[in-house]
Amino acid sequence: MYEQLSFFDESPQSQEPQEKNNSDEPLNKIAFLYTATECGNNSGIRFMMSLEDAQIFCSSPKSRGVLHGTHWAFFFTSVYNFLHAHDDYGETAHANARVRNNYINLKGCVEDKGTYDWLIDELKLKKFNISAIPKELAKYGVECLV
Repeated sequence: MYEQLSFFDESPQSQEPQEKNNSDEPLNKIAFLYTATECGNNSGIRFMMSLEDAQIFCSSPKSRGVLHGTHWAFFFTSVYNFLHAHDDYGETAHANARVRNNYINLKGCVEDKGTYDWLIDELKLKKFNISAIPKELAKYGVECLV
């Protein structure tokens, strides 16, 4: 029988070998940003930032709100995780984006209209719109269709 741990408890150390640490992977250092609601709906990819900038942006209380009584917030996932999250299925659960190996179809993703550029500027961050993502990811061997 296993002991139920709380969310903040550390699990006992396993004797099994650890998975390869991919922190040096360049695609772990950039992130896709999207909005999601408390109901579990998500917008699909809105734009891309460095992982560090994404953490700062999503930590800001100004990057969340309530629309028609439903709480929403910006979230991020590393490009590496996005590409590898569903390797067995060949596609991801993110709305309007499909992944096959190092290929991402971004057709149908909503181009960010600059609604939060004021906050990005205020926080001194940099973003890449959907239209700029293919050029940036090509540096890492990832093909994108927009």
